[in-house]
Amino acid sequence: MNTNELHNAQVKLASAQAQYEQLQEEERRLSDVRKKLATSKEQTRQAIDQLKIANEAAIRNRIEAENAAMILQAAEDEAKAARLNAEAAAKRAQAKEIAAALAEIEAAAEKADAMLLGYAEQLATISKLKRSVSQQLTRDFHGFHVQVPHPAMEAEIREASHKTSQLHMMNNAIDHAGTFDGTQARSGQYVAQARVIVAPYLTGTE
Repeated sequence: MNTNELHNAQVKLASAQAQYEQLQEEERRLSDVRKKLATSKEQTRQAIDQLKIANEAAIRNRIEAENAAMILQAAEDEAKAARLNAEAAAKRAQAKEIAAALAEIEAAAEKADAMLLGYAEQLATISKLKRSVSQQLTRDFHGFHVQVPHPAMEAEIREASHKTSQLHMMNNAIDHAGTFDGTQARSGQYVAQARVIVAPYLTGTE
């Protein structure tokens, strides 16, 4: 081998060595890129896993929150229903008390009305009786019969008329008593007493 061939061979060797070193450098860079890519993939996978975990936790929390809200709403509805039922029961009890009180008031009012009606009827009967007796006492009692609105009172009227007739006869007899026995003072006393007894019936002021 001559000198030129040796030089050319050395040049090729140097060039080949340079290319080899360049290839090794490229290989190192590719290796670094692959490592970074692997690291990035792992980080991405971990991030995705963490995101999934967080998402699942968020879903569970949302479901639990919704369940809690539903339970709370149900409790509020039950409390409201219980309060409404209690208010309704209180109103029904109050209505019953009011109805009972009204019934008592109505019964008392009816009783009072009946009593007042009875008193009014009694007063009307007494008034009519007094008028009838007054008319009877101011008339001639011989053969005169009073028509009384209430037949149940005819016996009392007849008795009052009979007593009044007796008082009239007593009065007449006492007026003439002094002419028979000469006791004018005594007969005058009887006349005064008899007239005091008879006067209310004759004037209608009894």
